Amino acid sequence: MSSVTISKDLCTSFKVSKVFSHTETPPITSLDYDDSGQFLISTSVDECIQLYDITKGKHVKPVYSKKYGCHLAKFTHNQKNCIYASTKGDDNTIRYLSLSDNSYIRYFRGHKGFVNSLEVSPKSDVFVSASLDHTTKLWDLRASNPQASIPSTARSSVAFDPSGEVVALSNVNEGVVKFLNVKMFDAEPFYVLQLPKGYQWDKVEFSNDSKFIMLSSSQYGHLLYDSFEFLEKGKLDGFTPIPQNEFASNGCASFTPDGKYVFSGNGLGNVCVWSLNPLDNNRQPVRGNFKPLAYLKGDARPRLCLWNPCFAQFTTADVSISMWIPEEAN
Repeated sequence: MSSVTISKDLCTSFKVSKVFSHTETPPITSLDYDDSGQFLISTSVDECIQLYDITKGKHVKPVYSKKYGCHLAKFTHNQKNCIYASTKGDDNTIRYLSLSDNSYIRYFRGHKGFVNSLEVSPKSDVFVSASLDHTTKLWDLRASNPQASIPSTARSSVAFDPSGEVVALSNVNEGVVKFLNVKMFDAEPFYVLQLPKGYQWDKVEFSNDSKFIMLSSSQYGHLLYDSFEFLEKGKLDGFTPIPQNEFASNGCASFTPDGKYVFSGNGLGNVCVWSLNPLDNNRQPVRGNFKPLAYLKGDARPRLCLWNPCFAQFTTADVSISMWIPEEAN
């Protein structure tokens, strides 16, 4: 398969290629791709995990979790397996599921409150969870008990850097992002980034090229920071707040795999595209506020947005799944 350079022209040419809708109004609460980019997984408020094959543009199957509910399904490094958080009753167990035969491999118990953030390391079989029980825990897929647990003010969100060696732990109430060494998870953070007062975000994310940290918000827009010097690079302008359902947003914005562009759903019913590429800005260093390159039309309610890690393709979602590819590929 030939490689494709992600460029300004490519980014502004995307069109919806496929739309999937399974029931009348099942708001979708999370999206995730496997490492190969072939498969996409979603969770929704109808207590169902949906699996898609991106390369075939095909819905593979539903996996129901009616007894426990489901949220934040994340692939492990085996595309046939995932973990996900529970949503019903007092069961806050994280479940490790085989998608091949719908059987549970392991249960991760320890949280006493709703798990609102869940991320798998890009390099190892380690994952991190943040809960409304005021703790953040480090886990290993091979063991049921947490490897480490630290206090964290609810509502916190977590992210791994591309090396898998650093975890960003962000908290809106404290207005900070704390950076932790995975190997010394329960030690003091090696850096604490102070955020602007009053800014409320939904997600913290590193770009794959390790240059940027993005604090994205479905209500307040997106802030960009240098991940080496921890300096604010600017705000992504032109964003309109997105209407929410009962689940807080966990991904309305997403970096392209090369880290040079950001795509985000918009409350106006389109997808904003911003360039962080100096080649698109007269070779000037990335700084200041950024105006959108384009507003892509094709999904009336793009509340969630996630780029494929391997292909020139991304997905938006709200009550349906919309898959986007460049116009020339349609």
